Amino acid sequence: MKNLFRVCSLRFLNRRLKFHIDSDNIKGGYGLLNSKASLDNFPQKEQSTQSISCDRSTTYTRSKLSTSAKMQVVFLGTSMFPTANRSASSAILRFEDTSLLFDCGEGTFRQLQRTTIRPHDIDRIFIRGMKPDYIFGLPSFLCSKAMQATNLEKPIEVFGPQGLRRYIRANMRACFMRVPTKFMVHEFVVNKVKGINKRKWSLDEEPHEDELIGKDISCFEDGSWHLFADDKFCVKAIRLDADSFCWGYVVEEVELHLKDKGLHSLESHGKRQKVVFAGYSTLEKVLAVVESADVLVYDVSPNCKNVLSLEPNSSGTMAGQFAKMAGTKCLVLTRFEDHADQKIKNLLHTAGSSFGADAVIAAKDFMVVTVGSNTDSLQ
Repeated sequence: MKNLFRVCSLRFLNRRLKFHIDSDNIKGGYGLLNSKASLDNFPQKEQSTQSISCDRSTTYTRSKLSTSAKMQVVFLGTSMFPTANRSASSAILRFEDTSLLFDCGEGTFRQLQRTTIRPHDIDRIFIRGMKPDYIFGLPSFLCSKAMQATNLEKPIEVFGPQGLRRYIRANMRACFMRVPTKFMVHEFVVNKVKGINKRKWSLDEEPHEDELIGKDISCFEDGSWHLFADDKFCVKAIRLDADSFCWGYVVEEVELHLKDKGLHSLESHGKRQKVVFAGYSTLEKVLAVVESADVLVYDVSPNCKNVLSLEPNSSGTMAGQFAKMAGTKCLVLTRFEDHADQKIKNLLHTAGSSFGADAVIAAKDFMVVTVGSNTDSLQ
């Protein structure tokens, strides 16, 4: 009798549990029905644009993933830390047949799986700082990507500030991780910086068994770190603060002279497409490098020491001021610390007031912004 009573009780509980889950789904909870409905908002291959109006009559054009678009920014994560609706900081810049990953916060690989971009499309990763929401997803991303790779795939290249090699090596060794396709880490060399010299990077540490030797990249004459260039585009790193804890990236369409393949021979002709990933900076060399960007992807959460003590709404004001000084066409706010709708609306309002233009967007996970014709038509 006791066993029969237990069996009946378990069946009764299972029915109650099933009814409870189904009820949550019907009410719009985070169950199966709600997840299935949200799949319609994920990027698709065919191009489609949609005009969205928000407060202050601001209108911008958001597009879906397209193979015909020359340059697109795909936001995988837009938060300073993972939440129910936003993943940690991460974005992909698609340039023709190339995909570049900027930042790799926790859950980046899973977010990527929910788009039409495949992991093997990404062979370069750029990290903006040694902060949790920038790097916590990096070791798992390298291993997961390698597990789905083919024998013909190139090694993964990672670019970032000093300390990135040590972080990756420590995580790989602690968890006995392997990357069959190999990887290499290129670090930015900064001389005579007080904040950097205080840290011990263990540069003489032995490389990981799957690691290829990366480069130590020094600052160039224009005040930026030239990272990569080919006959289509170039990528530069910029130091946003004096302590070198905050970094930004500039991706620009260029033409490379065949007579000299050195980075110093880069020249561009005609209209270029230019995207900048950055935060606030008052350094003159930074403004010169990011000038006239088509899209500025701006971190509104405080990073650098000179902005940590400011009021929350001042982040929007500083974003607008920086975009205006740089002559940016479109300003996209991301990496939110406070996800309340009213807080984000306040940031949009203050950023738009300082920017002096309505081309201000609050990024969301899986949002796609097309660079070029769409940003030119912003009203």
